[in-house]
Amino acid sequence: MESFLWFIFILLIVGMLFRYLMPLLLRWFVKRTMKKMNNSSFETPFEQEGKTKISGQNPETKVPKNMGEYVDYENIKDSEN
Repeated sequence: MESFLWFIFILLIVGMLFRYLMPLLLRWFVKRTMKKMNNSSFETPFEQEGKTKISGQNPETKVPKNMGEYVDYENIKDSEN
């Protein structure tokens, strides 16, 4: 019977600690996450208005030369309508 009471007592203590520490841990986690998001590279750098910035690969290098021929298809309307 005494071990059962100790179990209930420890369970109550752990529950109370969980109840009071969880809001503090959650606040800390949210602040840390917000700080990471503010310091991340999601912010775009300011550029002068009117300037064009092209990034990426050169269009000629996207398709390998041994890929095949380019075929231009024309849409033909059906005469059934």
